[in-house]
Amino acid sequence: MGLAVAICGNVNIDINAFLNTPEREEDNRIKKLSIGVGGTAANTAVHLARIREKVVLYCSFGRDVFAEFLKGKLAEEGVKVVYNSVTELSTGLCFSRVDKIGERKLFTYRGANELIDAQLVNNYADIVYFAGIEPEQLQRFFEGSLRKRVVAYSPGGIVSFERPESVIEVSKEIDHLIVNEKEYEFLSSRGNIRSATIVITLGDRGARIAGADVQERAYPANVVDTTGAGDCFSAGYLFGLARGFSAKCRLKLGNLLGALSVSVEGAQGVFTIEKLRNFVRTEEPELFEMIDRTIYQ
Repeated sequence: MGLAVAICGNVNIDINAFLNTPEREEDNRIKKLSIGVGGTAANTAVHLARIREKVVLYCSFGRDVFAEFLKGKLAEEGVKVVYNSVTELSTGLCFSRVDKIGERKLFTYRGANELIDAQLVNNYADIVYFAGIEPEQLQRFFEGSLRKRVVAYSPGGIVSFERPESVIEVSKEIDHLIVNEKEYEFLSSRGNIRSATIVITLGDRGARIAGADVQERAYPANVVDTTGAGDCFSAGYLFGLARGFSAKCRLKLGNLLGALSVSVEGAQGVFTIEKLRNFVRTEEPELFEMIDRTIYQ
């Protein structure tokens, strides 16, 4: 078995509206509507559970019907949830508009995600991944035993662009910072990112490690919906990290899961463990035996 992984961060109700015509400024007709579990932390935890990684999710809910729905759905996915409930704010929500070529536009309400109790995180995991939370929240977790663990952080676009100085300041505490290309360029223009490993996702060009000669290609995919592709990449990267894979293999596994993600609708686009195995066998036969063996440990 590899190292244990914990995820801490945003959990939302996801409402996804799929359009079948070019977007207009005012009225638009929705082709399909889906409602489910979302949020960067929840998405990553679900994908890890689907590839048979034991994972615990630390989060916060409002006291509302959305919270009960989310807890039930996460339990169905095999994700252990440790949470605090708050009365001040409602459960987080994200509305996603996906156009006919699969591009998305997000509208997010953080709600109870702002009030995750730092005392929730115990000594369960060797690796703790923070997803979508603000740097000020993250700092509170370092007051406990977090320094003894491997820490990964993906601030996301809103946090990176609204609080770049804070992200840069907290980066010195982070072992693996995961950002996309635009986030990295913006943060780098505002200061010196001091994380030990900076992982940069490049969309249809794959992913790379900043400051190192390590870049891996993207894999072919019929793009249906890019929502949650970054979260799926993170799940693959974290799986590789927990199993002791090299940086190149971690990037490859992240890219493989990302390609599967964009080929189906929704942030947690449903793909089976068998589909993942077949995709790895086709695209990276040299890695297949190693990855397959670790999945079935």
